[in-house]
Amino acid sequence: MKQLFILIGFVVMSVSVWGQSVLSPYTRHYVKQIKNGQMADSLRGSFTRLKQANARGQQVISAFVHLDEGYGPDILAPYGVEVRTVVGSMLTAYIPLEELDEVAALDGVKYIEMGTPITPKLDEARKDTRADDMQAGTSLPEGYTGKGVIVGVVDNGFDLGHPNFYTRDKSELRIKRFWDQNASGTAPESFGYGCEYTTPETILAKGYDTSESTHATHVVGIAAGADNTDDKGVYGVAPDAEIVLVALNTTEMYNGDNTAVLDGVKYIFDYADSVEKPCVVNLSLGSYLGPRDGSSTFDVMADALQGPGRLLVGSVGNDGGKKYHASKSFAGGGEPDTLATFFDFTYRGYQVGIAEVWCDAGMDVTFVPFVYSVKANKIKKVYESARFNVTQCENKTYNFNVNIDSVWGDLSVNGEINPLNGKTHLMLAPSFYSLNEGFDRGFYLISSSEGTVHMWTDGVYSSFSSFNRPGFIDGNDQSSMGEIGGTGKRIISVGAYVTRDHYTQMGIPQYSGETQDEIASFSSHGFTADGRVKPDIVAPGSYIVSSLSSYYTGNKIKYSTVTWNDKKYEFGFMQGTSMASPFVAGVMATWLQANPEMTPEEAKEILQKTARQDSFTGELPEPSNIWGNGKIDAYAGIKECLGYENGIGQHADAGNSHVVAVDGSQIKILFGHADTNVLITVYNVQGMCAARQTVSKACPGEEIVISLQGANNGVYLLQLSGNATESTTKKIIIN
Repeated sequence: MKQLFILIGFVVMSVSVWGQSVLSPYTRHYVKQIKNGQMADSLRGSFTRLKQANARGQQVISAFVHLDEGYGPDILAPYGVEVRTVVGSMLTAYIPLEELDEVAALDGVKYIEMGTPITPKLDEARKDTRADDMQAGTSLPEGYTGKGVIVGVVDNGFDLGHPNFYTRDKSELRIKRFWDQNASGTAPESFGYGCEYTTPETILAKGYDTSESTHATHVVGIAAGADNTDDKGVYGVAPDAEIVLVALNTTEMYNGDNTAVLDGVKYIFDYADSVEKPCVVNLSLGSYLGPRDGSSTFDVMADALQGPGRLLVGSVGNDGGKKYHASKSFAGGGEPDTLATFFDFTYRGYQVGIAEVWCDAGMDVTFVPFVYSVKANKIKKVYESARFNVTQCENKTYNFNVNIDSVWGDLSVNGEINPLNGKTHLMLAPSFYSLNEGFDRGFYLISSSEGTVHMWTDGVYSSFSSFNRPGFIDGNDQSSMGEIGGTGKRIISVGAYVTRDHYTQMGIPQYSGETQDEIASFSSHGFTADGRVKPDIVAPGSYIVSSLSSYYTGNKIKYSTVTWNDKKYEFGFMQGTSMASPFVAGVMATWLQANPEMTPEEAKEILQKTARQDSFTGELPEPSNIWGNGKIDAYAGIKECLGYENGIGQHADAGNSHVVAVDGSQIKILFGHADTNVLITVYNVQGMCAARQTVSKACPGEEIVISLQGANNGVYLLQLSGNATESTTKKIIIN
C-alpha cells in the first residue's frame, strides 16, 4: 500500500561521522553514550559491558577484534590491549577506552565489535527420552553415563560443593577445574583475568561464585548430576562425566558478554585437550543482538573451535510468544516499498529499548522516524529521513531529537555495511522521557531494492506492534532464536517441550498452563535469517527437577533436601530452554563415550535419524522450525553412535563398499561392489557362532538377509570377508 507523507514540521537531526569505520554500530553508540555520560545507571548493566580498570587503571571495553591477513595480535600491545582468545585472524580482547580511536585506526585492524550482553535462558525427563535405558545399558555392551568425557558449563550461580557434583559414592569431587572470571587471583595463563581453581581443596574452599543466581547449579545437575540419595531419581544424564566450570564475567548490574562466553568455551576445550578427553560444552545463554545468520563473530569463532570430540550445545531461547521480531521481503524493480511499524515500550514512564535492522546485502534503505497522534489518528510529524546504502552507510550516526507536544527524548540510529556478511545493518536506540499517552512512536523503512529485512528488539524493554492500524507490521515470534545458543552453524540448538505441567507446594499442585508432551509456549523457534531450521532438537524443559545452589538468596521452588557434610542441599524445579539444553549436553556426553571422535555434523545426523516423533510433533518428513527433528531419544541415539564408531549404518557409499543395517533380528548386507566367495559369520560376545552364510557370487546392489530370529538381544560381532573384500569385524546390536 502506497503511503502519502506530508512533512508538517521540522525537528533537529544531527549527523556525526565516527572517525573509524571499523567500529560496529553497537560499539559506536555505547562508547559515545559512556563518554558523554548519557548512559543511565539503571540501564548501564543491561546494555553494555565495561571493565572499570585494567592493570594501568584504565577503563576498558571487552571486544572482538578482526585483523587483516598478515597481521598478528602483537600490533595491539603498544596500546595496552589485553588479548585473550585467538582463533585465526579473530580474537577477544580488553581495549582501553581512551585508546580505542588509535587502535581502530591501526593498519591491520579490520573490525572492532564490542561484546554484546547475554542473559541466562529430571526423573520424568530421563524416562521420556529413554535416557534411563541408555544409562542402564539395556541391550548395550555397557551403561553409558559420560564416563571419560568432559562436560563444561559457562554460566553463573554455581554451588561447587553440592553433592550432585561428586561421584555417585560421594568419594570424589568431579569438578576438575573452575574459572571464576570475576575473582582476583591466579588467572588462567592464556586469558589473563579472573582466578583459576585447579584442585578439589581450592574449588571447595571457593564454594560459589554468586548468591544472586542458582541457574548454573540447576544446569550442571541436569547435564551431569550424580546424587541419588534416598533413590529420589533426580540425578542427571551423564553422572560419571568429569566437570569443568566457568563463572561468567558479570557484575550486579550486568549478566556478562559474549566475548567472555567465547573465552570460557576455549578454556574448557583447552583443558580437554590437556587430558586428551572428548568434551561437550553447554551454553544456556542468549543474546538479543546479532544477525541470526551464523555470521556473527561469536558464531564463526565458536564454529571454528568445534570438531571431532568437541561439541557445543545451546538453548534456542525463551522468546516464544513475544513480538520482538518483524520482517518483510521487498520486490525491488525500482518501485519504492515500505515497512512501517511502532515501538511498543514495556514501561510507559521511561520508554527505552534497543532494536536492530538487518537488510540483505546491496539493499538501499531510507529510515524515517515519526510520532503518531492517537487522538487525531494520523502522523503528527515526519522527521527528516536518513538514507543508508553502500556509499552512505559507513561512519554515520543520526540523532533525532524530539520535543513536541510533551513528547521529548531522542532516537539514535547507527548504520554500517557489516563487513562479516555484507548486510546493511542499523542499530536503533530510542530513549523517550514522556508520560503522554496520546502519541506512539514508530518508523518507516523505505526501499526500492530487492531483498528481505529482518528486525529484532531487545524483547525486554521494547517490542514491535501494528497497534491494529492498517499499513503497519505487527511483531511476531518467528525467527525468535537468540544468538549464542540458537544461531551457530555447528552448535546443537535446543528447544523445550513439556514433561511435567505442574509442581506441588505444600500439597497443592501449581499448574504452569502448559500442555503435557507439547512444545513449551516459551520455546523460541526459527528459521534463521539465512534460512536454516532451528532448533535442531527439542528436549524436556518444563518443569525439570535438579540441584539448587545453597548460597542462592532468591525464591526457590523446592522438591527435596539432602544433608551432606553437615549441610543441607536442595533440589528444585525450574523451566526454560536453559533446562532443555543441558539435557542434550548430557546426552552428547554419553554419545561421546561411545564415539569419542564424534563431530558436530555426525551428532546432528544421529539426532535427525533417531529423534522421536509422536502425535504432538506430528510426522516430520523435514525438520520443523518448532520441533527441529523431533524429541531427543537418547537410547536410539547411543545405538546409532555405536554403529558410527564401528562403521555400521546406512551411510556408506554403496558404489564403493558394502552397507550393513540391522532391522530388528535381521541383518541386511547391501553389496556395493561385485565379490565372490563371501563368508559372513555372526558371533555373540562370548565368541559362539550365532549364524554363518557363504555367498559364492554377489553383484553390486544385491542384498543378503541373515536372520537371528530367536537370538537374545544384545551386542554381536559381524565378520565379513571375500575375494574382493578385506576381512573386517563390526559390532551390531540386536534389539
